[in-house]
Amino acid sequence: MTTSAAASDKTVNKVALCSAIFAGVAYVGYSVARQAFSRRLVRNQAALEEKGLLEEMKCRIRSEIVATLNESGSGRQTQRGLPMSATPENFLINELIKEYLEFNDLHHTKDMLLTESGHPKLSMERGEMEKSLKVSSSANAQEVPLLYSILSTVKSLTK
Repeated sequence: MTTSAAASDKTVNKVALCSAIFAGVAYVGYSVARQAFSRRLVRNQAALEEKGLLEEMKCRIRSEIVATLNESGSGRQTQRGLPMSATPENFLINELIKEYLEFNDLHHTKDMLLTESGHPKLSMERGEMEKSLKVSSSANAQEVPLLYSILSTVKSLTK
């Protein structure tokens, strides 16, 4: 082997060794950074879950997806091709459910109901719902959703 060939081999070996060392250091650095990021992500996820923010974000994403899918129409349709809230019965049922969901702080579920059904965001007054259903509730019952009063009445009738 000539001197220039030997020198060239040494240079190649040095470059290969430097490349291997650099790759090793880069991999170790990447592994350490990945582990630190993963630990931090787990801590942040726990904090988000504790505050209820993670569930809120999931609900918002679902709601946005459904809204985007429904943009071509204005909500789901009945078998007759009408929007779900177009029939008086469905409108009233949606209002009863909406009142129940609001009372129980299920705002994201309510938003999903409104989005999927095409139900308007404006609410029907409690008195109007009672008049439509031909029921009346006591002053104490005014504090809870009308569904509770209806359930109580049905239970008392079946005794």
